Amino acid sequence: MVKPSINFTDLPKIDVILISHNHYDHLDIRTIKDLWVRDKPKIITPLMNDVIIKKHISDAEIVTLGWGESYKEQEIQLNSKSFREDEFKGDVEFYLEPAQHWSARGIFDKNKALWGTFIIKTKIGDICFIGDSGYNDTLFKEIGKKHNIDENKFIIPEIGEFFLFDKNDL
Repeated sequence: MVKPSINFTDLPKIDVILISHNHYDHLDIRTIKDLWVRDKPKIITPLMNDVIIKKHISDAEIVTLGWGESYKEQEIQLNSKSFREDEFKGDVEFYLEPAQHWSARGIFDKNKALWGTFIIKTKIGDICFIGDSGYNDTLFKEIGKKHNIDENKFIIPEIGEFFLFDKNDL
């Protein structure tokens, strides 16, 4: 396993956590608990992933979305040091769209929770977070057209590997 490029204690305050689906490499309960204790971030996730989180963090503030739904968070302080030398405070809209993927944390819960692509709209630009989505030309064109994003500019990440987990994470 590769160590994270930044230590947890070096992370800035986290205001919002986006969870694209419930695979262990995207919904890591220990990390989310640590962030919740430290920062109390809002968690935005597709439908039914909240059940997993609430089982471990009963007081977590969670927004659940279905495909085609959105949520607006007002007055978030955005820090984008890696892309720009400025910071701003403003409204951020989160849209959930489909992804070419699936969900499961075990052998009996395949596709019992939703998964998705997040479109994040800010006043300095939009971000498309596709999680582990496989390439789907039709889907990306539809999302691009709906949100006025050039589908040729989508970044397709390498899909991560699963890692060993503790039975308490189930």
